[in-house]
Amino acid sequence: MKKIVICGDSWTTPDRRCPGRHFGEILETSYGYSVVNLSRAGLSTVGICLQLQAAAKMYPDTIVLGTTSPDRLAVAVSKFDPAAGLNNVIYNDKISATCGSPHVGGANAPVISDTFSTLLNTDVVYQKYPGLSENMLTAIKYYYTYLHNEHLQKEIDHWMIGFWINQLTQQGIKIVYFWSAVDQLEENIKKLKSDRTSVFEQMWSSKWVFHTDFETQSELAQIINETLITTLEN
Repeated sequence: MKKIVICGDSWTTPDRRCPGRHFGEILETSYGYSVVNLSRAGLSTVGICLQLQAAAKMYPDTIVLGTTSPDRLAVAVSKFDPAAGLNNVIYNDKISATCGSPHVGGANAPVISDTFSTLLNTDVVYQKYPGLSENMLTAIKYYYTYLHNEHLQKEIDHWMIGFWINQLTQQGIKIVYFWSAVDQLEENIKKLKSDRTSVFEQMWSSKWVFHTDFETQSELAQIINETLITTLEN
């Protein structure tokens, strides 16, 4: 049985409220893969790189990788332990099925990794991250207002992901890109001249963590499976 580890943010995260409907779960139940999912909604590229580090230690055949946007921040609110890897990162979203996994951090882990829209929302942030002090939040606000540059952060994110792709390639681990599967699905929808909502438009109407409907998840599983077959044969 081929082993897959899934890394990424909300787009690659299964939802507890609809078990079995995420593409990663379908890959396991319908296509016979052994799947470990490390994804978490809102995670920054720093968090995804820690996922890739953890995945490398699992010696999978393939990693399904979803990258994220530069509008995010990772900050340690207590002592960071390099040896703990992904267990440093807070995973406390109760509807994300990856929370509570032994491979990730709990609510008291030292690293907050999230979107600026969450971190700057005082109605949400103190409830989600009680370890974040008022002074820390003020510092984040000043950083976002005066220092954060999305273009520079995008370049830094690209370099970080590139480092881990190189490390994994040297280890002999194949990479399958989640967004390539999304692009292929979008092309399929266009070719069929379907009236279906595009994958990206579904983000604004879907109530699930992974932002799409169940049909899309099934189709993504099929596309990723076809890519995996080709990738693992080479």
